[in-house]
Amino acid sequence: MKKTLTILTILVVALIAMMGSVNAASIGAKQEGDIVTVTLSLAEASDGVQFNLTYDSKLLTYGGVNAGELAVEPNNSVDGDKGLLKVATMGFGGKTTKTVTITFTVNEGAEGKADFTISNFKGTTEVLETTGASVTIEKTPTTPTTPTTPTTPTTPEQQTPTTPTTPTQSTDNNSAKVGTNGKTLTKLPQTGAPLYTVAVAVIVAGVIALAVRKIRK
Repeated sequence: MKKTLTILTILVVALIAMMGSVNAASIGAKQEGDIVTVTLSLAEASDGVQFNLTYDSKLLTYGGVNAGELAVEPNNSVDGDKGLLKVATMGFGGKTTKTVTITFTVNEGAEGKADFTISNFKGTTEVLETTGASVTIEKTPTTPTTPTTPTTPTTPEQQTPTTPTTPTQSTDNNSAKVGTNGKTLTKLPQTGAPLYTVAVAVIVAGVIALAVRKIRK
Protein backbone atom coordinates (compact mmCIF):
# COMPACT_ATOMS: atom_id res chain seq x y z
CA MET A 1 0.00 0.00 0.00
CA LYS A 2 2.76 2.40 0.92
CA LYS A 3 4.57 1.50 -2.28
CA THR A 4 1.48 2.31 -4.33
CA LEU A 5 1.06 5.71 -2.65
CA THR A 6 4.70 6.50 -3.27
CA ILE A 7 4.36 5.70 -6.96
CA LEU A 8 1.19 7.81 -7.27
CA THR A 9 2.88 10.74 -5.53
CA ILE A 10 5.82 10.56 -7.89
CA LEU A 11 3.50 10.48 -10.91
CA VAL A 12 1.51 13.49 -9.69
CA VAL A 13 4.66 15.51 -9.04
CA ALA A 14 6.05 14.60 -12.47
CA LEU A 15 2.74 15.51 -14.13
CA ILE A 16 2.67 18.91 -12.41
CA ALA A 17 6.28 19.51 -13.38
CA MET A 18 5.52 18.63 -16.99
CA MET A 19 2.49 20.89 -17.07
CA GLY A 20 4.48 23.73 -15.56
CA SER A 21 7.29 23.37 -18.07
CA VAL A 22 4.94 23.17 -21.03
CA ASN A 23 2.87 26.24 -20.14
CA ALA A 24 5.58 28.35 -18.55
CA ALA A 25 6.07 32.02 -19.40
CA SER A 26 9.45 33.72 -19.04
CA ILE A 27 10.89 37.24 -19.12
CA GLY A 28 14.14 38.49 -20.64
CA ALA A 29 15.84 41.85 -21.29
CA LYS A 30 18.52 43.15 -23.66
CA GLN A 31 20.08 46.44 -24.75
CA GLU A 32 20.74 47.58 -28.31
CA GLY A 33 22.23 51.04 -28.53
CA ASP A 34 20.13 53.36 -26.39
CA ILE A 35 17.07 51.05 -26.51
CA VAL A 36 16.30 48.38 -23.90
CA THR A 37 13.71 45.73 -24.77
CA VAL A 38 11.93 43.57 -22.21
CA THR A 39 10.25 40.49 -23.71
CA LEU A 40 7.59 38.32 -22.09
CA SER A 41 7.65 34.95 -23.90
CA LEU A 42 4.67 32.59 -23.68
CA ALA A 43 4.97 28.85 -24.28
CA GLU A 44 1.57 28.80 -25.96
CA ALA A 45 -0.32 31.44 -27.92
CA SER A 46 -2.65 33.43 -25.71
CA ASP A 47 -5.58 35.72 -26.45
CA GLY A 48 -4.77 38.02 -23.56
CA VAL A 49 -2.36 38.64 -20.68
CA GLN A 50 -2.16 41.09 -17.80
CA PHE A 51 0.76 41.97 -15.55
CA ASN A 52 2.59 44.72 -13.72
CA LEU A 53 6.22 45.53 -14.54
CA THR A 54 8.57 47.49 -12.31
CA TYR A 55 11.74 49.14 -13.73
CA ASP A 56 14.42 51.64 -12.74
CA SER A 57 13.16 55.05 -13.85
CA LYS A 58 16.55 56.63 -13.01
CA LEU A 59 18.11 54.64 -15.83
CA LEU A 60 15.21 54.19 -18.26
CA THR A 61 12.26 56.03 -19.76
CA TYR A 62 9.21 54.04 -20.85
CA GLY A 63 8.63 53.88 -24.61
CA GLY A 64 5.72 51.56 -25.46
CA VAL A 65 4.13 48.08 -25.50
CA ASN A 66 3.78 45.73 -28.48
CA ALA A 67 1.59 42.65 -28.11
CA GLY A 68 1.55 41.51 -31.73
CA GLU A 69 -2.03 41.00 -32.94
CA LEU A 70 -3.48 41.66 -29.48
CA ALA A 71 -4.89 45.03 -28.63
CA VAL A 72 -3.16 46.91 -25.85
CA GLU A 73 -5.96 48.27 -23.67
CA PRO A 74 -6.05 52.03 -23.24
CA ASN A 75 -6.27 51.70 -19.46
CA ASN A 76 -2.59 50.77 -19.32
CA SER A 77 -0.84 53.16 -16.97
CA VAL A 78 2.76 54.07 -16.28
CA ASP A 79 4.16 55.82 -13.23
CA GLY A 80 7.50 57.23 -14.29
CA ASP A 81 8.41 58.37 -10.79
CA LYS A 82 7.91 54.93 -9.22
CA GLY A 83 8.92 52.99 -12.34
CA LEU A 84 5.69 50.99 -12.48
CA LEU A 85 3.93 49.90 -15.67
CA LYS A 86 0.52 48.16 -15.73
CA VAL A 87 -0.14 46.20 -18.94
CA ALA A 88 -3.38 44.63 -20.16
CA THR A 89 -3.87 43.05 -23.59
CA MET A 90 -6.87 41.43 -25.26
CA GLY A 91 -7.47 39.56 -28.52
CA PHE A 92 -10.56 39.81 -30.71
CA GLY A 93 -11.75 37.42 -33.39
CA GLY A 94 -9.48 34.60 -32.29
CA LYS A 95 -6.29 36.68 -32.44
CA THR A 96 -3.46 35.51 -30.20
CA THR A 97 0.18 36.20 -29.44
CA LYS A 98 3.16 34.44 -27.89
CA THR A 99 5.25 37.52 -27.08
CA VAL A 100 4.72 40.89 -25.45
CA THR A 101 7.55 43.42 -25.72
CA ILE A 102 8.09 46.62 -23.77
CA THR A 103 10.65 49.16 -24.95
CA PHE A 104 12.57 51.72 -22.91
CA THR A 105 15.02 54.47 -23.81
CA VAL A 106 18.25 54.79 -21.84
CA ASN A 107 18.40 58.12 -20.04
CA GLU A 108 21.24 60.43 -21.06
CA GLY A 109 24.45 59.54 -19.25
CA ALA A 110 22.82 56.57 -17.45
CA GLU A 111 24.74 53.38 -16.73
CA GLY A 112 24.46 50.50 -14.29
CA LYS A 113 22.29 47.44 -13.65
CA ALA A 114 18.59 47.77 -14.53
CA ASP A 115 16.24 45.27 -12.88
CA PHE A 116 12.77 44.30 -14.14
CA THR A 117 10.16 42.44 -12.10
CA ILE A 118 6.76 41.09 -13.18
CA SER A 119 3.89 40.75 -10.69
CA ASN A 120 0.13 40.08 -10.80
CA PHE A 121 0.60 37.98 -13.94
CA LYS A 122 -2.60 36.61 -15.46
CA GLY A 123 -2.52 34.45 -18.58
CA THR A 124 -4.96 32.05 -20.18
CA THR A 125 -3.17 28.83 -19.22
CA GLU A 126 0.27 30.22 -18.45
CA VAL A 127 2.34 29.97 -15.31
CA LEU A 128 5.07 32.61 -14.94
CA GLU A 129 8.26 30.63 -14.54
CA THR A 130 10.61 33.59 -14.02
CA THR A 131 9.41 36.84 -12.51
CA GLY A 132 12.49 38.96 -13.03
CA ALA A 133 15.22 39.94 -15.48
CA SER A 134 18.07 42.40 -15.55
CA VAL A 135 20.41 44.07 -18.01
CA THR A 136 23.59 46.08 -17.50
CA ILE A 137 23.17 49.50 -19.04
CA GLU A 138 26.24 50.64 -20.88
CA LYS A 139 26.69 54.32 -21.61
CA THR A 140 26.27 54.90 -25.32
CA PRO A 141 29.06 57.01 -26.85
CA THR A 142 28.01 60.46 -27.91
CA THR A 143 28.60 61.19 -31.55
CA PRO A 144 30.56 64.46 -31.86
CA THR A 145 28.83 67.16 -33.77
CA THR A 146 30.56 68.08 -37.01
CA PRO A 147 31.26 71.83 -37.00
CA THR A 148 29.53 73.74 -39.72
CA THR A 149 31.85 75.28 -42.30
CA PRO A 150 31.33 79.05 -42.30
CA THR A 151 29.95 80.46 -45.49
CA THR A 152 32.41 82.60 -47.48
CA PRO A 153 30.94 86.10 -47.80
CA THR A 154 30.19 87.18 -51.33
CA THR A 155 32.52 89.91 -52.61
CA PRO A 156 30.44 92.83 -53.87
CA GLU A 157 30.94 93.62 -57.52
CA GLN A 158 32.91 96.80 -58.13
CA GLN A 159 31.76 98.92 -61.02
CA THR A 160 34.49 100.55 -63.11
CA PRO A 161 33.79 104.28 -63.43
CA THR A 162 32.91 105.29 -66.96
CA THR A 163 35.39 107.68 -68.61
CA PRO A 164 33.49 110.72 -69.89
CA THR A 165 33.54 111.03 -73.67
CA THR A 166 35.56 113.98 -74.94
CA PRO A 167 33.56 115.87 -77.56
CA THR A 168 35.21 115.76 -80.99
CA GLN A 169 35.98 119.00 -82.73
CA SER A 170 35.35 119.23 -86.43
CA THR A 171 38.35 120.07 -88.66
CA ASP A 172 36.15 121.33 -91.39
CA ASN A 173 36.63 125.07 -91.73
CA ASN A 174 33.32 125.36 -93.47
CA SER A 175 31.46 123.75 -90.58
CA ALA A 176 29.66 125.97 -88.15
CA LYS A 177 31.62 127.22 -85.16
CA VAL A 178 30.34 126.39 -81.69
CA GLY A 179 30.82 128.76 -78.78
CA THR A 180 31.57 127.97 -75.13
CA ASN A 181 27.86 128.01 -74.33
CA GLY A 182 27.25 125.22 -76.88
CA LYS A 183 25.45 127.45 -79.40
CA THR A 184 26.48 127.93 -83.04
CA LEU A 185 28.45 131.16 -83.63
CA THR A 186 27.09 133.47 -86.31
CA LYS A 187 29.29 136.46 -85.41
CA LEU A 188 32.87 136.85 -84.33
CA PRO A 189 33.10 137.35 -80.57
CA GLN A 190 35.28 140.47 -80.64
CA THR A 191 34.13 142.37 -83.77
CA GLY A 192 30.52 141.36 -83.80
CA ALA A 193 30.69 141.09 -87.61
CA PRO A 194 28.79 138.33 -89.38
CA LEU A 195 30.95 135.33 -90.25
CA TYR A 196 30.10 135.35 -93.95
CA THR A 197 31.27 139.01 -94.25
CA VAL A 198 34.61 138.16 -92.72
CA ALA A 199 34.97 135.19 -95.04
CA VAL A 200 34.37 137.36 -98.12
CA ALA A 201 36.88 139.94 -96.89
CA VAL A 202 39.52 137.24 -96.41
CA ILE A 203 38.95 135.94 -99.93
CA VAL A 204 39.15 139.43 -101.46
CA ALA A 205 42.34 140.18 -99.55
CA GLY A 206 43.87 136.98 -100.85
CA VAL A 207 42.98 137.80 -104.45
CA ILE A 208 44.46 141.30 -104.12
CA ALA A 209 47.65 139.95 -102.58
CA LEU A 210 48.01 137.45 -105.42
CA ALA A 211 47.50 140.16 -108.05
CA VAL A 212 50.10 142.41 -106.46
CA ARG A 213 52.67 139.62 -106.47
CA LYS A 214 52.07 139.02 -110.17
CA ILE A 215 52.46 142.71 -111.00
CA ARG A 216 55.76 142.90 -109.12
CA LYS A 217 57.09 140.01 -111.05
